[in-house]
Amino acid sequence: MKKIFNKENVIIYLITFIFSSIILWGFLSGHYATDTYKIEDLGYEEYSINYWLKDGRIIMASVGFLASVINIPIDMFVVILTLLGIAISSFVVILLYRIILKFKSTDNKCIKALLLIISYVTIFNFMYLENLYFVDIFAMSISVLAYISAAYILCEKKKWYFVKSLFLSILGIFAYQATISTFIAFTLLFTILKNVTNINIDKKVIQDILEMIIILIITVLLNLLFVKIIVSVFQIEQTRISGIENILINIKIILGGIPVTLINTCCLYPKGAFLLFLFTTLLIFVIYNIKKKNGYKNLWLILFILLALLSTFAVNLLSVSAFYSGRMRFIIGALIGMVYIYMYVKSNIFEEKNILKNILVGILIIYFVFGNYIYINNINFHKENNAIEKNEVTILNEYVKEYEKENNIEIKYLACVLDNKNPGKAFGTSEHQMVLTYNALKCDWAVKAVINFYTGRELLRVYEKYDEEDYDTFVNSGLEYMCIKNVLYTKIYAR
Repeated sequence: MKKIFNKENVIIYLITFIFSSIILWGFLSGHYATDTYKIEDLGYEEYSINYWLKDGRIIMASVGFLASVINIPIDMFVVILTLLGIAISSFVVILLYRIILKFKSTDNKCIKALLLIISYVTIFNFMYLENLYFVDIFAMSISVLAYISAAYILCEKKKWYFVKSLFLSILGIFAYQATISTFIAFTLLFTILKNVTNINIDKKVIQDILEMIIILIITVLLNLLFVKIIVSVFQIEQTRISGIENILINIKIILGGIPVTLINTCCLYPKGAFLLFLFTTLLIFVIYNIKKKNGYKNLWLILFILLALLSTFAVNLLSVSAFYSGRMRFIIGALIGMVYIYMYVKSNIFEEKNILKNILVGILIIYFVFGNYIYINNINFHKENNAIEKNEVTILNEYVKEYEKENNIEIKYLACVLDNKNPGKAFGTSEHQMVLTYNALKCDWAVKAVINFYTGRELLRVYEKYDEEDYDTFVNSGLEYMCIKNVLYTKIYAR
């Protein structure tokens, strides 16, 4: 790790950072997640307490409190944190690149270029785009950095390795819990790369896994304790973390949701494309090892893939919130890159001149190019969605102003009616339904915020005390929104 800042790595880092920034320019030029509207509506301090701090995310809460003190504009807040997130993520790419070379060094420039691409698609994977969509990417990227570092240090077994790995895991979970599977999957990968030489399980693998489990238990318990203290101190309700008693129910939900998630990939990637890339890559390597009479390498790779896929759902043992969201599934997006890491370290396929090597390199290049195309495309869909949100709120506001003028009344309240029979209307565009295209005007958690954001109003949300007659009038009208007395009624399609 001491050579991470040498001249070669600095140049590679700058290239990676600049390339990533170009691909993600749509985010860097300014954009609004549904949560961004809510941050502006509540204010940095209130949002930090009721969301980041309540969920045990100290880093983002601290950033939010700082933003409140200096009163930074929301647009600048988004751009700065996105830029920092890209910078940290680019550093993780170089870190992973260096770790791979520690397992198996090479002076071949072509192979080094391949390893850099492998590292890039592992970190900037199709699921990770959803992380980059939120201002939380600053803390999310820190969590990925911390977890991968913790996994490597644990398997490297140098002085004070357990304490260092534990510290980094704690940093990772207090940054962002949903990426904790990164620690699990990379520990499994690194210990297999270092300690597996035949079909038998080396005792060092068992030691690494046991130590990983101990670290996980300590880390999770500390985070849960912190959340419990915060909830008690601020007298707020925790809605995302379920109790131990719900684990069996959550397991059933996890098992039922795995096939859908692998096929649909949270709508961030073409349906079935992930499995196509994965199975094709695996098949080529299986054929190679059969020809080399190294069948045990196939078995270990298949075992790793299965365990890595299970690890990505580990966080859902205690919470099924945002189950079908890419930010919860970083390892699924990273898996093909991790498979390539395994193939490079555990075989000589990339050093040989044969058709199988050429096919694997071709698949990697296609995967890399296609992944960046998907990034740009999905960002464009999101930007179009922001325009839709602004336009729809503008039209709604014109209607409200006309109503106020005709009736000599001021609209002060907002009441929402859930229509769960038409979930597709929750998105700005029915063709591209993913977190990036949630229409804030149609979502329970952001509707008030987006209206206030674009209109400058300060509407108050009415939750329980509807006027039954007015409520029925709106429901029976079939309209998307309607003003009745001093209340704006609107339909929402996601909660």
